[in-house]
This record gives sequence, structure tokens and C-alpha cells, in this order.
Amino acid sequence: MWKIENAEELLNLVERLKDNDKVELEQIEFNFLKQVKIKIQGDPLRYNGSINYAICKGICEFQNEIWRTYAEVKSGKPHITLLTQEEKDALEVIFTVNEGCTEIIADLTDMFNAMRKLFKEVTNGMTGGQKAFTCTALAIGIGGAVVGAKWFDYQAEIELANIQSSENQAIQQSESEVLKQAFQTIQAVANESNNPRFKQSIQAIEQHTDKAYSEIARSVSDAETVTISQGNTTKIKLKQPQLQQIVNELNAQEKATTEPETLDLYIDGVKRQEGKISIFARTISGETFTANIDPDMLGDEGVNEIVDRIKDINTIKLSGMVKRRAGKVEQATFSAIITDE
Repeated sequence: MWKIENAEELLNLVERLKDNDKVELEQIEFNFLKQVKIKIQGDPLRYNGSINYAICKGICEFQNEIWRTYAEVKSGKPHITLLTQEEKDALEVIFTVNEGCTEIIADLTDMFNAMRKLFKEVTNGMTGGQKAFTCTALAIGIGGAVVGAKWFDYQAEIELANIQSSENQAIQQSESEVLKQAFQTIQAVANESNNPRFKQSIQAIEQHTDKAYSEIARSVSDAETVTISQGNTTKIKLKQPQLQQIVNELNAQEKATTEPETLDLYIDGVKRQEGKISIFARTISGETFTANIDPDMLGDEGVNEIVDRIKDINTIKLSGMVKRRAGKVEQATFSAIITDE
């Protein structure tokens, strides 16, 4: 049994996983990341051991992002409806609220135990090492380390909480940096992998856990300070300017943009209905979406060329207007086929 008690042990596990595909997920326990505390200080009439609608909504969005992460690892699509009720129950985060200033405590113990079993079942197509990497990455992300590392990067704007001495500060920065290094190592392994499922899973973990914590920050954006405690020693104190920055970034990500773009795609299916032609497309990185094709611009020859690529091992480059939100393709209309000269 691998009982990971600190950041250094977790980094050692990640390094060993690079050379060992036979690690069993049931043998890994992330003991020191099993609890996250979010302490909110501000108006005593608003933040005094109680939760309001905004905080409830933030907690619900936090939970939804965890489910979306697992759904994308499981199916390649971040749709909660793809999960069974048993899976949702197993990955439910238990929250409690302390009195005084509002302090939300997320207990991740049961979820981590269930996560090891679930990931072993749904990550078919991955090696043992890739399964362990994916599970470890999610433990780091849910524990707050990914978003913590992101906010540590803005060192001039972030204050560490409860620092008694420069020695303590060094310890806190060290733990955060070690966790960041562990996650970046997993990212590097995934990016170098030829397995698109593994690569997409690690990307999904980073995106969804980042958004989970950003939703919490948005729900308490009127607070004076929010302190996030993770691991053994790391604490991050966010004041009003930092909270507003996080909210502004989140709002910006949620605005959809539609721009001309050329994508290299696999065609998984075609649907014809009432004179309209839609395709089910997949990018090289594994991102899937539905798009319309313009038969007037493409002509019969172009339409037939796209249809002929269904389930083909080769990709086709299509150009048109692509709608993205938070970097992901939501919809597209393609009007031209691009041929390499």
C-alpha cells in the first residue's frame, strides 16, 4: 500500500510511475490531500457560520465540475448525464460548515476511495501507469493544488496566510511548488503519450478543477478575504483584488467567440435531415463536437469527400466558422476543404 503523507512522497510516486505500468490503483492512498478548508471572512451578518444562496450555488458548481471531470475521463465528453447514479453518489464531496467566520470543509476521503475503483474500470485503453497517473492528477486537482499553483504564480498579488517566519514561508512555498511539479510531470508524460484518451483526461482534470475553485471564489467575491488550506502546510489568502481577478477571468472564459478557423479532423458520422447536413467530428487531441457543413459552398464533390471520410484513419482539414467557449469547440459550420500543397 502506498500511503502518501506529504508532497515529496507524492512527487516520488509520480516519478516511479513513469517507469512502472503495473501499479494497482487500490494500493495508492492520498492521505494528506483528503481535506480542503475554505475560510471566508467579511461582513459578520453574511459570513458567520452560515451559507447563503451564492455559496450553495458555488458548492453545487464545485461538485458539478468534479462530476464533469469524471464524465470526460469516462466518455470523452463532460456531460453529467453520462454518469450513473451510483457513480455520482460515489464521487460526491461531503461538505461541512464551521461556526464563527464561515469555514467550509470538504472531506474527500470517501470520494478518493471510490475514485480508485472507478478509474480502474472506466480507463480501458490506458496502461496501468496511465490509469494511476490520471487518478493521481485528479487527487492533486481536487485537493486544490492545481489552482493553488496557478494563484501562487501571481506572487506579487497573493499573500500567504498565517506565516510566522520566513522559514515557514519557505516550507509553504516548497509544498506548493512540489505539488505543482508533480502535476506538471504528469502533464508532460501525457503530452508525450500517443494515447489521446490519456492526454484529454489530464487536460480535463486541469480545466474542471480550476473552474471548480473559481466557482467557489465567484460565490464569495464580496468577502474581504478567502483562505484556502490544502495539504499539510500550504495556505493561500486571497483578498478582494485577487477574488475579482479570478471572477473576471472566469467570466471571460464563459463568453463564446466565433471566428474563422481550420481544423484537422476525423469524421465519425454524418447526419442528413431536412436538407441539412451535420457531421460528428473529432480533433486529433480527442475533442468531439457536432458541426454543420455548407453544401452550397462545398458542392456535391466536397460533401461526398467528407462523407467518404467516415471512420477513416486519415484526417481531413475543414475550414469555416468555429464557435468556442473556454477554448473548447461548441459548434462549427464548415464551408471549405483545405488541401495541403
